[in-house]
Amino acid sequence: MFTIFDLEADRFARETISRHMAFDRGEWTTQSLRLHQQEELRRTLRYVLENSPFYASHLREYADAIDQLMLEDLGRLPFTTKEDLRASGTKMLSRPIRDGWVFYETTGTTGKATPCPRNNTDSTVTNTALTVNYASVLESHPGKHLIGIMGPTELHSTGDAFGEVFRNLGHCVAKMWPHSPVVGYRRAIEVMREFGVTALVCTPGMAMSLAQESRRLGLSPVTDFDLSFIMVVGELVTPALLRNIGTIWSAEVYNCMYASQEASILAVIRDDHNLRTVPLNNFYEVIDPDSGGRVPAGPDGAREGELVITH
Repeated sequence: MFTIFDLEADRFARETISRHMAFDRGEWTTQSLRLHQQEELRRTLRYVLENSPFYASHLREYADAIDQLMLEDLGRLPFTTKEDLRASGTKMLSRPIRDGWVFYETTGTTGKATPCPRNNTDSTVTNTALTVNYASVLESHPGKHLIGIMGPTELHSTGDAFGEVFRNLGHCVAKMWPHSPVVGYRRAIEVMREFGVTALVCTPGMAMSLAQESRRLGLSPVTDFDLSFIMVVGELVTPALLRNIGTIWSAEVYNCMYASQEASILAVIRDDHNLRTVPLNNFYEVIDPDSGGRVPAGPDGAREGELVITH
């Protein structure tokens, strides 16, 4: 409810929700989407050139051409890579961390941890996209739900984001991390049974570990719990693994998003188990990693190459 204390945040949130709802209803045309993306691209580039030490240097030679930049011209701009994030750290940011509302960072499992703070704008555009799309999933599982949020870690944005999204959709969440020494697997399982947790948000590995621990305690994941659905996140998952988790828990399992701490939400699941891109927030390109040029669509419309995202 913080937005009611901030008139600008309230205005922006209402505009964002209106756009995403209209897009979900199919009211945007190809032309209106293109105009939106082009205008937002120029606005974003002007903003980072003015406010980010990294981008002030990275994009300096393109500063005078921003107002004429077309979507087709993106190939002229340099990429921002994971190594850039690691090397630049807070110099990547366009605002001081204290101007945000929360600070996260990556786990550092693939190298130096990178800072991932969020301000109100970041959270609004991200959580709106999640809320609008996840509404269809929740409609497929009627009734009020108690949703256990388990990760990937206490310091990951998943806990805050999903807490707000499911509150938006009228449901309750229980934040519980079995890896934490304060919680542990036994207490997480006790909470799931005692309070009737009906859905989980967790990694695929966590779903499997919970089932294993339940059996160790003499419980059946199928008959001793009330799970209706599981939304897995944070790890790569194959269709076979999704089916396996669903069978073990007798629950419907969704690969709920394609995202990262740094790039945020790039695709969101719907009730049909298909991921949808979020073109109001991102511009998507598939490039040839050798030439850097865009990959043309094949006979079936598919493109194969390296995915590049521009916010």
